[in-house]
Amino acid sequence: CNCFLDKEDLSKVDYIYGSRDPDCNSITRMINSFLVAQEKNPELLKNNIIVTLKGVDKNDLFTNIDKDELLKIFDSINYRIIKYAKNTIIHKKNNSCKDLIIILNGTLSLYEDNFNNKTFTVYSFSPVSIVGANTLFSDNNHYKLNIICKTNCTLLYISRDVIFNLFNKNDMLLRNYLNHM
Repeated sequence: CNCFLDKEDLSKVDYIYGSRDPDCNSITRMINSFLVAQEKNPELLKNNIIVTLKGVDKNDLFTNIDKDELLKIFDSINYRIIKYAKNTIIHKKNNSCKDLIIILNGTLSLYEDNFNNKTFTVYSFSPVSIVGANTLFSDNNHYKLNIICKTNCTLLYISRDVIFNLFNKNDMLLRNYLNHM
């Protein structure tokens, strides 16, 4: 399976494909069940990727890339899809930016805390927006603001290394990324 979760994600996640289970062994069993089912039915992975791609093709990064090519891309890379509950802080100011985030569902906000313990929203992201594009490859790749889920959110994470490798293989992805900046 190309979709994976690490322990850092598990500490913040509220839903993984719609279920919440704080027992990591149960989550591992759930993922292993998916892998066994996938071995019996290879179309399961393709269908999972198609569900993942619903709406992603409207993202700036994937402009001018047809759905078959998009399927090949997602079939060949590691990525994570994580569902968060409303008001979950997914990154705090000065956290390292290690992944490109694409919002599949929901709304994220960048916010700042001021000295009066009040918060103010600097910017909001809607579905298919890219989060972290301007920070991912910078020398100072730390988030400048806090990021919170304003609604329940489903986020697609693609690591910096995977994105870099995709740029080497696909000129259009690199052009789209640079145009997005």
